[in-house]
Amino acid sequence: MSLTQEQIDYYLEHQGIRCPWCQSDDLDAAGELDQDAIDCYQNVRCGNCGKEWSDHYKLVDISEVEE
Repeated sequence: MSLTQEQIDYYLEHQGIRCPWCQSDDLDAAGELDQDAIDCYQNVRCGNCGKEWSDHYKLVDISEVEE
């Protein structure tokens, strides 16, 4: 079963801390962040229902590191 737009919207509205299928907060980011020229992404698995998906990240801001 594919993710619906409603499930994607739910997941994004909850800042990626609730499974888009079962709404559990038992999530595990599996593995390292992968990247290409535009995006970074990471696989996520729900420990409750077992569904898996990829989170996609984009650079939105920077700040100077104070030393």
